[in-house]
This record gives sequence, structure tokens and C-alpha cells, in this order.
Amino acid sequence: MLWSDSNLRIEVINIFMLMVPSILLYKNEIENAGDSERAAVLKDSECYLIWVRWIITSILNTF
Repeated sequence: MLWSDSNLRIEVINIFMLMVPSILLYKNEIENAGDSERAAVLKDSECYLIWVRWIITSILNTF
């Protein structure tokens, strides 16, 4: 089973540790933005979420 490989586990943990601060940053930017800025931030976050979904799907497909 691949989960027993400690290197893979470390990589998965590292990926999630990198994603959490970015998600919180986008949440903070959306809350503090004006209307026109909010639209731009939401567009950026949409691209980011597509990227995150691709990473998660890639990880899950390795199992």
C-alpha cells in the first residue's frame, strides 16, 4: 500500500500545508475587497481552486 511509504505521506502533508495558507489568504482578500476588487479576487480564486482540484485528483489517482 502506498500510504506506508513515508516519503509519499510527507509529500501529501506538504501539499496540504502549502494550500491552507493560500485558501485563508483568498478568504481574507475576498472579505476585505471592494466590489470591483472582489470580482477580480473571485476570478483568481476560481483558477486557484481548479489547480487545487487537479492536485488532489492527481494524488488520489496514484492510489
